[in-house]
Amino acid sequence: MKKVFFTILAVAFSLLVMAQEKTKQKEVGLSFSNLDEFGITYKVGTQKAMWRFNTLLLTGGKTTMKYPEQYRQVRDEYTDKDFGLNLMVGREFRKSIDDNFEFRYGFDLSFSNYKLTHEDKTMEDLHDWRKTVSKESSYGFNLVFGFNYVFKNKLVVGVEALPNVSIIDGEIKKSAYYGGFETEKSDISGSRYGLKNSSVLLTLAYRF
Repeated sequence: MKKVFFTILAVAFSLLVMAQEKTKQKEVGLSFSNLDEFGITYKVGTQKAMWRFNTLLLTGGKTTMKYPEQYRQVRDEYTDKDFGLNLMVGREFRKSIDDNFEFRYGFDLSFSNYKLTHEDKTMEDLHDWRKTVSKESSYGFNLVFGFNYVFKNKLVVGVEALPNVSIIDGEIKKSAYYGGFETEKSDISGSRYGLKNSSVLLTLAYRF
């Protein structure tokens, strides 16, 4: 699956080079999913068709919780760390509805990666320690349907729906210590399709 990711990056770079050679219009700005997940959007092309390059930061952070004193003999604390990233490369076509509104449609190739690490331990060194690491990658295809509202031909506010289908690949690795180290590994595979709230993307961009 890593080959697929590098192939998408190679295609994205090639498209970006070709787009820059023939560009008459550019847009750069921010994209939002669920109003709390954001990223960067960059588009190049003409008034009728543009290449799309989106990087959407899904999530990232670290949480540590200490158990109450009366439970410390059983559990001391646990820590969760997670990070996710979504890349999309595609093509969109535009049709003017009036001076300010544009209808747009097209497609994206997408790649996403998500990693979650959960560590649970007691106070007594390694007498009771557990760690779970989940990694999941997704490779997909999105359709694009949306609208733009353009202020003074410079500021672009857009909304788009992204029906999608994707293939999932990953693994769950569990490590523990109960008088000796133990490890267990499980593979993740599957597919997803459909349209949900997180498949709606809002964008705010500057056109030049």
